[in-house]
Amino acid sequence: MGESDIRDADSYEELKGYSPKELKDEQDRVENELDQLDRTTEMVSQLLETEKQKQRERPGVVSVSSPNSWDPPILKGFDNAQEVLELAKRTRQQELRERKSLLQRVLGDWSAGRIALSGNAEPEQNRTAAERHTIAIGEWLLEHEEEHGNLPNFHGLKETFKDEAAEEIGDEGESMSKATVYKALSETGCWNDDPKQGDSSGLSEIIKRTMEFAERYSDSSHRSQPES
Repeated sequence: MGESDIRDADSYEELKGYSPKELKDEQDRVENELDQLDRTTEMVSQLLETEKQKQRERPGVVSVSSPNSWDPPILKGFDNAQEVLELAKRTRQQELRERKSLLQRVLGDWSAGRIALSGNAEPEQNRTAAERHTIAIGEWLLEHEEEHGNLPNFHGLKETFKDEAAEEIGDEGESMSKATVYKALSETGCWNDDPKQGDSSGLSEIIKRTMEFAERYSDSSHRSQPES
C-alpha cells in the first residue's frame, strides 16, 4: 500500500488497505514484540533486584531485614522502579494485544471476501467480493501468460487450479481458501462444472472465462477497459 508504514496504521480502515502478506508480517512482528517484552522486563527486573541487594549490603545502608528498620531512599528507589517497570509492561502488553486482535479481524474479513484484494488501493464499492476476487485471479493468469508466454500447468485438474489460485492471490493459502476461489468464480459465471465428467472437465473453459472477465472489468491500465 503506497509508501506508508503499516506500523503507523492503527485503525481498521487504514489496515484494510494493506495486503494480506503485509498484515500477516505485522501480526508476526506484534507477536514477537509480545514475547520480547516478557523477556526484556524480566531481565531488567532481575538487574534491579540484584543492584538493590548490592546497595543493601553496602556499609551504612540500613537493612530491610533489621528489626524496626525502614527502607532508605536508595532502596525505595529500586522498589519504585520495579513498579514503574511493571506498569509499563502491562500497558504495552494491552496495546499489543489490542493490535493483534485488530489485525486478526482484518485478515479474517479479507479471507471472507469482505475486503478488496491486495493491489486494489480503494475497494470498488459497486463490485461484489466475488467480482474483485475473479478479477484478481484473471489478472494473475493474464500476467503469467504475458510474462512467460504460457499459462501455469495445473495438470488438467480443477483442484490444482484452485490450490494455486488461492496460494497466488491469498498469501500462500492463509488468507484465501479454495472454497473462496470456487465461490467467486461460480458467482461471476466463470466456473464450469460437470461432476459426471470428472475433475479435469471444463478447466480450460474456466481459465478462458476468468481471463476474459479480468480483461473486461479490470481497472489496470494495461488491461482492456469495459465496453460502453
